[in-house]
Amino acid sequence: GEYENLAYIPNSKYFYFTGNTGYHGAPDDTDSFILARLDTNLNIDFVRYLHFDRYHHPLYIKTTSDNGCIILGWISYIKNDNGYQIQVDGEYIVKFDSLGTMLWSHGIDIQEQVALVYPNPAKDVLFVQNGLNSRTRARFVLLDMKGRQVLDKPLVPQENQISVSSLPQGIYFYQIADKEKTYQTGKIVKQ
Repeated sequence: GEYENLAYIPNSKYFYFTGNTGYHGAPDDTDSFILARLDTNLNIDFVRYLHFDRYHHPLYIKTTSDNGCIILGWISYIKNDNGYQIQVDGEYIVKFDSLGTMLWSHGIDIQEQVALVYPNPAKDVLFVQNGLNSRTRARFVLLDMKGRQVLDKPLVPQENQISVSSLPQGIYFYQIADKEKTYQTGKIVKQ
């Protein structure tokens, strides 16, 4: 194909994969690109979600001498709000270490995330697509505007469904953390 989205890590049982979470072409649509490390049996070791306000298309991934990787890609945007015309707006490069931590980026200002939390606003169910591996005992903690904990759920790797139907409407803050580290924070609106 035209893209190189897989990169084998030399002398290991792992390889990296990069791609997009989705691309729909609507004027208000954005998506995330991902970095995943899988073993040769296609078991996911970790997934990192990287997001910012315009379309980003990872084109090539290469391993580096430290068993990390670099991703090269291009950025585009919707040229007008009434159509679906795409215009390329530049290139980017992002460097990750062997644990999937973003070390630096050039050409874009991105937010690294270990999980996708959606929909936002939420009505009854919140989905948490957890990219941390099974060795990480992360929890999803939801706080109200006064800082009171209203929800605390353990996360499994990949997809989690969390009921928020009993919570009152309003703004909440979430944390994805274990005992040693907070991996991600954010805000959600409950309708």
